[in-house]
Formats: sequence, C-alpha cells, structure tokens
Amino acid sequence: MNQWTKLYLRAADRDEMFDALETAGLSAEREDGTRVVISNHQFAVADLGVLSEPTGEVLTDDEGLEYPEIAQIPGYHFNVKHHPDIEPPAPLVAVQVHPASPRVGWAGDDAP
Repeated sequence: MNQWTKLYLRAADRDEMFDALETAGLSAEREDGTRVVISNHQFAVADLGVLSEPTGEVLTDDEGLEYPEIAQIPGYHFNVKHHPDIEPPAPLVAVQVHPASPRVGWAGDDAP
C-alpha cells in the first residue's frame, strides 16, 4: 500500500519552480550556478519539465500521413511525494495544481 501523498506542481517557468523548491528546502544551487533537486527521506521529487498533449486536431505531413497535433501545456511541472506525517511546505502548496488526469505517475502506484 502506498502511503505517500502526491503533489502535482506547476509554475510559470523553470526558475519560478526552482525558487519554490529552494524555499521549501528541496533544491540547491551548485558552485557553477546549476540548480539541482534534493530528495530526502520525507520527499521524492520528479522534474517533469514542459509537458504536452494532443490538441484534438489532425495534421497531415508531406507524404500524406496523418498525425495528431501536439501543443505544450502551459508552465513547468514537477511531481512531489511526501511522507503523510508531514504537511507540504507552503512554497509547494503555492504552486500546487489538481489535474483531472495526471499525465505522469510514480512507479509502483496504481494510478498517477
């Protein structure tokens, strides 16, 4: 049984997301300026980046083959799981979204 609580996060861009993660103690900046994610025994963090989805339109290529049109979902995305005995940090709650159909799940979970 999976007891961890899932958070789906979306910020306007990567910098805003990493600002929220850093304020929550889940990101740090290396000496070279690279921002990295920090997971620990209370949090698991997955950087999803920019997501996309079909628009519902069908396009045709130069050879006459049809394919679905794909568009970016606005924002920069992360999935976070946290131990159920702790409250999620306020900076993460500030960028939390509640997708009707999450696009990306966790290995071992029944559903995203």
